[in-house]
Amino acid sequence: MKHIITSSLLLIIVLVARADNDIESFNIVSYNYVNRVDDIHIIRQINGGTVITPIFDASCPEEMKGSFAYACKILEEYMPPCLPLKVNVSCGRLSGSYRNAISKVIAKGKEDFGNNDRYSNATMSMIKGVILSELCYGSSRSYLDSIPDVAFLTQKPDLEITYNEQMLNEISFSLEPNPGQKYDFISLVLRDLLKGLGLTSSYRSDPATRGLQNPSQKMTPFESFINETLGNYDNPFARMSNATRGYLTLKTLSREQLKLYAPNIWQNGVSLNYFIPQDDSSVSQILSYMFCKGMVTRSLDDDYSQWIFRELLGWKP
Repeated sequence: MKHIITSSLLLIIVLVARADNDIESFNIVSYNYVNRVDDIHIIRQINGGTVITPIFDASCPEEMKGSFAYACKILEEYMPPCLPLKVNVSCGRLSGSYRNAISKVIAKGKEDFGNNDRYSNATMSMIKGVILSELCYGSSRSYLDSIPDVAFLTQKPDLEITYNEQMLNEISFSLEPNPGQKYDFISLVLRDLLKGLGLTSSYRSDPATRGLQNPSQKMTPFESFINETLGNYDNPFARMSNATRGYLTLKTLSREQLKLYAPNIWQNGVSLNYFIPQDDSSVSQILSYMFCKGMVTRSLDDDYSQWIFRELLGWKP
């Protein structure tokens, strides 16, 4: 009996460990300069009251903290209602293929968690958004019944962002929308937070087949949406062809649509990770593939919020 109980406990521990999942992405920017300012609007739509709490470690310069918190406030207004989110912020060296990126974003997630029939890989932000919706609708089917305790929602950060310490001198931390010849930090933070909420993908090129390689982990809602848009599920070469036509249009039966950047020559970490900016979408401008020094993209004021969070990020109760 003792052996059976011990084996059962080990199995539970293994299953819990397998459920934890870090979704890593990098904020890749251009070294070019464009003098363009899209500051936050004085009169704007407020979609929700989510609280995003940044936690800075000792590596963060003091001048970074106020600007980061300000960016959180901008995003809080744009998001649908969600349980509080926690973001750990640090500065350090980035390694590997993306060591020249300006920041690294890790979204905490869960694989095969709860009873979501459509998605098997969910960020903690998505889980928290769906839970609040379920509470409002009087339902508990997707995730609410699977939450073991309050610590599950509060003990760990939902996001971790590391800024490249070798590029800090190229960043303007000013609250004023005038970065000069530097990168606007508030715009960078908004990019990082949106990527951390799930607007990122890990599709890669396969040098052996010259086709498109699917994410190594189970797909997030955003990756699943891209997957359905690409089609040709059993033909990696055809999928690569669809992913290198200049842009990939993401749309549903509603009027909203966005275009992912899909350059003719595939770029790992860039292709299908950023948007072609369009006038009616703030998110497409913040996550523009050509974001560079001098650009200020702080405004989050459009009619895409519900569509992005429900359709692209899977926040459906």
